[in-house]
Amino acid sequence: MMEPIEDTAPEADEVVSPSSSPPSSDPMPTALTEELFKECIEQAVQKVFQTMLQKNAVPVHGASPVPATEQWVRPPDLEGVIAVGNVGFAGDISGLVFIYLPESLVHTIVGGMLGMSDQEVLDGGREVASDVIGELTNMTVGVFKNRIHDLGYPCKLTIPTVVWGSEIAIQPPRGAVRRTYLFQVDGRSVIADLMFKED
Repeated sequence: MMEPIEDTAPEADEVVSPSSSPPSSDPMPTALTEELFKECIEQAVQKVFQTMLQKNAVPVHGASPVPATEQWVRPPDLEGVIAVGNVGFAGDISGLVFIYLPESLVHTIVGGMLGMSDQEVLDGGREVASDVIGELTNMTVGVFKNRIHDLGYPCKLTIPTVVWGSEIAIQPPRGAVRRTYLFQVDGRSVIADLMFKED
């Protein structure tokens, strides 16, 4: 319940002159440096894997991020069938995050998040796996979005999508900055591929 407003006049030293401007409620955004982006995406991936699966997502130092000027080489365990989850974000900064996962790790994730046996995971097939990977990607990009919002860049998320294949190659939109981050989870590779533009 709202408290009644007291009808009191301001003291003389509280009166703001007409020429005064109230302080801005919106702080200036923090400059998004290479190190800040790295910190934001690493924290997002690590938090979700630890919270949802009790697994450590360990950044591969020296391989993250891969600058846009270099062609990143896919790790050997991502050469076979993989799932790629994708969620976009749009606002003061807009972009896409793709999460690449080997099929063997997908099965582990589905079993862990849904409490299913190996056979139940196989019986559920890609339909169930896609739902789980879509949710995992959505949570990861959600943590990333909240972090950049705190830095002064509000944005909203798109609906997650998941694709499967063995020769998936994603090209960044024209004018986008791309950074690719590599992690190890239970000895298997996870890629977080970030593409963005500042509006």
